[in-house]
Amino acid sequence: MPAPEHKNPVNHHDEGKLRILAAATNDSRRQAPQSTIFFTTHKCASTFVSQFLPLVTRIGNLKHLDYAKDIYGLGNEISAIDPFEFMSLNSDFLFSPTGEIYGPIRRPVSIKNLSKFKAIFFLRDPRDVAVSAYHSFGFSHVLPTHTERREKFLKEREKIKQEGIDQYALRAVEEWILPTFGEYANLYDEAGKSIFISYDQYIDNPRELIGRTLSFMEIEGFPENIVTQLANLASPIQKTTSGKNPQHKRSGRSRQFDDELKPETIGQLNHLLSDVLNRWDFRE
Repeated sequence: MPAPEHKNPVNHHDEGKLRILAAATNDSRRQAPQSTIFFTTHKCASTFVSQFLPLVTRIGNLKHLDYAKDIYGLGNEISAIDPFEFMSLNSDFLFSPTGEIYGPIRRPVSIKNLSKFKAIFFLRDPRDVAVSAYHSFGFSHVLPTHTERREKFLKEREKIKQEGIDQYALRAVEEWILPTFGEYANLYDEAGKSIFISYDQYIDNPRELIGRTLSFMEIEGFPENIVTQLANLASPIQKTTSGKNPQHKRSGRSRQFDDELKPETIGQLNHLLSDVLNRWDFRE
């Protein structure tokens, strides 16, 4: 009895050859730069970062992805309440070690094989983060479109208003600021290459910060006029509406906590944050 006929038999040797040829000719994969993850915190030059990272991709051979923004933008189309937890659970699908830049990412995310990535840590004094978060989350931040996330946000907003800035700062430091900075220290060591840039460096010399960041990502030929525009965006001085006399910006300045928190509150924060302040070289 003749052997049964098989239609379209698979030749495993030919399949192997095809894969070898595909790998040998995939120049784009080999030439793509190492991916960079841009870690930061809430209330740390959001306007600058949101404009800078997309511009980088126009010059460098990198694709920009802002997953947190996209998750928030999906609203009720996605069940995820915490975008950072979602990113951690799906990191092997969302993060590729070559050809992309991710961010801003404002809370720690557990990324598989982080040693294959570059990481930038752009961080602000945690005491100023607490003060700015109070004003933003308590009063000015836009409401989430996701129904459950919005309800949770409004409950938190009401709580913030009731407790006031000093009590909120102490609670925020213990609940999310301390864990964030602590985990960032671990991620800094875990990444293949890491660089730390402080918010004060950004305020004092934005051009240098832009240059260091581009150099770290190995991006050349960034237009000088774009660098100037971004540097002006970071300037701590702005003109009045009349365009005559310059004045200091009230928001975004360093060491706001000195003016807005009670001395005893600052003392408690310094104690709670002692290791963090030393680790990231923030002055007491």
